[in-house]
Amino acid sequence: MRVLLVDDDTILRRSLCRRLALRGLAVDDAGGVKEALALLDANAYDAIVSDENMPDGVGQTLLARAAEKQPRCRRALMSGLGEPEGVSNGCWERFFAKPEGISDLFSWLLDA
Repeated sequence: MRVLLVDDDTILRRSLCRRLALRGLAVDDAGGVKEALALLDANAYDAIVSDENMPDGVGQTLLARAAEKQPRCRRALMSGLGEPEGVSNGCWERFFAKPEGISDLFSWLLDA
């Protein structure tokens, strides 16, 4: 399984990447929306996990674009600020709170 992990928190992002790689997943990472969009244009992913609030955009917008570009890809949103109000409009399947939902995120990815 190939995963794209997007978060502007470099320490958290790299830690999650290492932990997912140890579980056998191929992981690409991006520090923001622009970098993630470039990776989406160049690669196919089985799952995309994005932070909600980043300096160059929001995860909901990124996941909406991902749904258009790679509709079969599973998509999840995560945030340390709580779940966004409103509905996902099909942009993401699951929401994970940081940091307490990280183990659930791993389960979600590994159960695919």
